[in-house]
Amino acid sequence: FAAVAAGAVVILCTAFAYLCSRHLEVLEEVARLQAVGGASASDAARAEHAQTVSALHSAQDEVEKLRAATVSMERLCVPGGGTSEQAPEPGGSSGGVECKPRTVYLPMGEPLSEMHFVRDYLVREYGWQEVTDSEVAAVVLSTGDSPPVKRPCSGETFEDSSRVAGPFGRELEVCQKHKLFVRFSDDGAGRPRPSPDEVATRWPWLPKTYLLDRPEHSAALDAALPCAGPQRSYFVKGDAHGGRAVWLPDTYQELRALVRRPCKGQELGPADAMDAPPRLVQESIDSVLWDGRSIMVRVFMVALRRGRTRLSADRGRWSLGLPPPAYELHVYDAPLVTQYPGQVRDSASEDLVLRRNASELEAFARAELARQGRRTETNWFTDVFMAEARSIAAASFAASATPWPWDLPQPAHSGDATDLMKAASLEPDGAFLFLAQELLLDKEMRVRLIEYTCVPADIHGLQAQFSNLPWTRAFAEELGAQLASLLLRNAGQAPGEGP
Repeated sequence: FAAVAAGAVVILCTAFAYLCSRHLEVLEEVARLQAVGGASASDAARAEHAQTVSALHSAQDEVEKLRAATVSMERLCVPGGGTSEQAPEPGGSSGGVECKPRTVYLPMGEPLSEMHFVRDYLVREYGWQEVTDSEVAAVVLSTGDSPPVKRPCSGETFEDSSRVAGPFGRELEVCQKHKLFVRFSDDGAGRPRPSPDEVATRWPWLPKTYLLDRPEHSAALDAALPCAGPQRSYFVKGDAHGGRAVWLPDTYQELRALVRRPCKGQELGPADAMDAPPRLVQESIDSVLWDGRSIMVRVFMVALRRGRTRLSADRGRWSLGLPPPAYELHVYDAPLVTQYPGQVRDSASEDLVLRRNASELEAFARAELARQGRRTETNWFTDVFMAEARSIAAASFAASATPWPWDLPQPAHSGDATDLMKAASLEPDGAFLFLAQELLLDKEMRVRLIEYTCVPADIHGLQAQFSNLPWTRAFAEELGAQLASLLLRNAGQAPGEGP
């Protein structure tokens, strides 16, 4: 039933997207006809004018029909849409609420995160007031546990600005382990899907990955895996963060049993019930060792919903605003580096994890490149590492664009019918997503992508070292200040003059 319902929603939202597009076309035609509809003295001009008026009436009738059709589906397919807005007053927001300028909301009881440093920066540096009602806050913050506030702010203060609405209602596609590699291995409708080897060749910073829901990938995995013997070359992963769905089987028999791909003559026991079952098998990448420990680098970034929508379909106000809706990705230029024992960062005991900054990473890289007899860049961190990190982020962000149903390979790319709704949906004005890119340096000092997390929890571990590593507190505070400034600038809000 759930699958059928989701399929129906997909059809409705796809139809809705078409109606919205057609609605805009007709409104443009109405405006054009109104512009050329003036009376003229000549008979020919009067006849042409009569035809123009008739066409104008027909276009207006179609607008009314489209308006009625879109209203019922707007509530389902557009965040914040479908409410009984009044037509916006000049300079005001349709369906908005009176927000208090220079106010910030952060859910009570939320674990310490970078959002706390954003709040502290606004309160400490500019005298903002923290409120307990997200509906009246000019800035809504959360790590993703709370949904975005969809209703816009109204009033004179918000004539030229919008609310920072909170985190996206939906994760980026690449924030899920399985979807990350699905997106990079989908080559579009009508074209053969690339093999795991072809994907790894095209995107050399990706580890070779076998998607268990694709027959051609499973066949390639069968050919690559021995039937028996010890193994440390492959991880098995499901869609969960925090190491909850990462397995490193000790033997090939255990790996094959876990992914239900036995060799001939091997018997399988009953499958274990799992909240996050295996979705892919991935080649292990050996990290270059720094004082005997592996290296994981987290690069922080924020995705922004730019532009303004001003949706009010029931009143015929389907203005996309200036600038029009779009998404942007911003990358913070100072990463957080961790050293840890073993192959899996999430499995390492916290007291054995060391934290390093960009300057320390630069010094290590120069020493390691010299040890390998390789040429050392003048500024390896900026010219090599961050350049590659930004390139990988841009490719991943582009891959997060959800295709329309007719652009998907068949069968559907992920087996999740709700994915097909995303192409016809739009995050609210002022919404954002704070995320982290997890990178590894392999033994040849190449930058390799491991995954993304849309709920970075780094501050939990970082705060334990505020007292003995002074740069860690400064790092968290500077990141919070930069993030606050970016969110306010995107929303058109000014921080103020200070307390």
